[in-house]
Amino acid sequence: MFALLAKRISVLGVLAAIIALVGCELPSNDGQAGSEYPFRIQALGELTLEQAESGILGRSDTINARDGSYYKVYAIEAEKDDLLRFKARSDAFTPVLSLFTLDGTPLGSTAMDGYMENQAASLIQKVTSSGRYLVVLSGNHAGDMGSFNLQMETLSTDGVLDFPGSVTGALYSGEAHHPTRGTPMRVYPISLEEDAALDIRLDSDDFDAYLTLIEQPNSRVVVEDDDSGEGLNARIMTRLPAGDYEILATSLGNTGMFTLSADIADVPEVPEFVFGESYQGHLGFNRQPVPDTHRTGQPLRFVVEERGELTATMTSMELDTYLVLTDDSNTVISFNDDAVDMGTNSKIVETLDPGEYVLWATSYGGNESGRFQIDTDLKPQPE
Repeated sequence: MFALLAKRISVLGVLAAIIALVGCELPSNDGQAGSEYPFRIQALGELTLEQAESGILGRSDTINARDGSYYKVYAIEAEKDDLLRFKARSDAFTPVLSLFTLDGTPLGSTAMDGYMENQAASLIQKVTSSGRYLVVLSGNHAGDMGSFNLQMETLSTDGVLDFPGSVTGALYSGEAHHPTRGTPMRVYPISLEEDAALDIRLDSDDFDAYLTLIEQPNSRVVVEDDDSGEGLNARIMTRLPAGDYEILATSLGNTGMFTLSADIADVPEVPEFVFGESYQGHLGFNRQPVPDTHRTGQPLRFVVEERGELTATMTSMELDTYLVLTDDSNTVISFNDDAVDMGTNSKIVETLDPGEYVLWATSYGGNESGRFQIDTDLKPQPE
């Protein structure tokens, strides 16, 4: 995820590049495009649905005076409310795709998303009126050139989440934006007639998924998640009282296709925590905010009757464990991620006075789900 973020182009830089592209209108030297269009076009291609276009980007194409990149322009025909997907791939350079109206208004660009070098570009955009549009294919760097493939297709999405169930959707520029992330989002309302445990997943091959669960009508954020699913996918497992909720499906920057599923969860039985005995737990449900951290976890409460040295370990084959020890007023006493010689397991050794304490079983990522084991021991210590 961090490598992806490091490769992102700033939005301001992209807007400057788009302005430069739109603003470099010059009379056509070859008379093919002339002044009909808002920026210089050496030759205007035509792109039709489901027909792949193969070509070569190089010195015979128009150059953007701002950043030195070559670009080609294609005209397309679209109907009102068409959801279009443009895909470009090249083994020679990283392609960038942008969509404009005929008057030069930018509608969307993959450069605003950011992506790893040498990846194929995928731009999804809905058009609000029937007519003609311009698609610009360019390189990501000055002087980029080489062969490429370009394709346009229409997408259909189910649109409504029939809970419990799944829906196929798309994120694209022009959608409503996430209240804190600022990225395009889709909103899916669900209603629970009775208390229930939910398993919500957001999966995508196009972007780093991010989920937010909102309680209505007060718009309170119940829980959020980034990478608790496989890879860069998101997953929320939580218990909810009866009521109305909204699932916000968004990303950390990119747009693209996704699948959202929301189902009643099969909740594993969890025994009562007894200090001094091995405890088999499951992170995922009834998570609470861990004091002074960005994490959520399961609180395990215990009482110390006499001064002693606490040894607590958290082990798991399913998640990267993280232990936090607090007193009954939520003051953090100690925490541990990876104990020496324990891999990604955790261990806390701390001398405690008589009182009430809480062991917080959580994960390094803050929202991972999975089974774990807690072992505790207290050796008496002299005053």
